[in-house]
Amino acid sequence: MAKYRRGDVRNERRLKAAGWEVVYKKSGKRFWRDPHTGEVRVEDAVLQLLHHEEVRMLREGGWEPTEVEGYTYWRRPGSGRLYPQDVAAGIVQGENKAGSGREEGV
Repeated sequence: MAKYRRGDVRNERRLKAAGWEVVYKKSGKRFWRDPHTGEVRVEDAVLQLLHHEEVRMLREGGWEPTEVEGYTYWRRPGSGRLYPQDVAAGIVQGENKAGSGREEGV
């Protein structure tokens, strides 16, 4: 399982792209509202859900996880290029929506 830093800008972009909405409580703590159920959750739990959803989506798309120096990258079908999970998931989502993807890789 990947480790996430709460409040990370990259994670915030991923969550917003997946439809999650940030919610600030009176205490100043940040939570996230589920786009499907409206349920409000803590960021760590939401990141775990997003991680599992991205893994499912990548596997269904034919991507394969590959370990490189202790980090997991995803091998793009066809080109064999390696991408970090969030980038690979963005490519798959872009292909599903627009029929095109990016060509940057490790």
